[in-house]
Amino acid sequence: MNLLKSFLMAVLIFYAAPSLWADSAPETAVRDSIFVNIGATTPLDPANFNSSQTPGYNGGLGYGFGLSPLFQLVIDANSDNFPLNRAAYNGASGGNLRIGTLLANIRLRVLAQDNPVVPYLIFGLGAARVEQEAITNGGALISPATSTANFAGRFGIGIDIRISALAALYVESSGYGILTNNTPGNTTYNSFRLGGKFNL
Repeated sequence: MNLLKSFLMAVLIFYAAPSLWADSAPETAVRDSIFVNIGATTPLDPANFNSSQTPGYNGGLGYGFGLSPLFQLVIDANSDNFPLNRAAYNGASGGNLRIGTLLANIRLRVLAQDNPVVPYLIFGLGAARVEQEAITNGGALISPATSTANFAGRFGIGIDIRISALAALYVESSGYGILTNNTPGNTTYNSFRLGGKFNL
């Protein structure tokens, strides 16, 4: 009889334990987020892009849909601006190049967002528009203005630094690739960003 009572008590504890654990460790709330960022951007490839443009600046906005405690679907728009390397064009003017991207990204956190510091990975696909101003020198046109639409991809790493339940700072480095049809090859650049994340 004592053996039966012990067995029934063990079964009761086994089935009751998960609910006790759940009460003591509630799940992290899943939230949507707004992202705002600024930063610096560096041209990488091809060689003529790297030599013709200089490092510049970027800015962007995004909206993240909370899908789980560990990842979000983030739709973001960013503009990366690369001034002309005037030394390569004997003091020519104009020629600034701007790349605008609109991407759908997966932002994958390594830890739940209620931790004080949260590393994450981000990767996405979407569209890009590449625009360059005309290059002139002494009133003479060296290169006309151009504008093209292209396919874009992105992969980056970053960290969220929690300020409160509703806000965090983030630091991120993302590499971008823009698919082009020209012979020098696809355009690649790196964007380093400092931003704010605001949970809704």
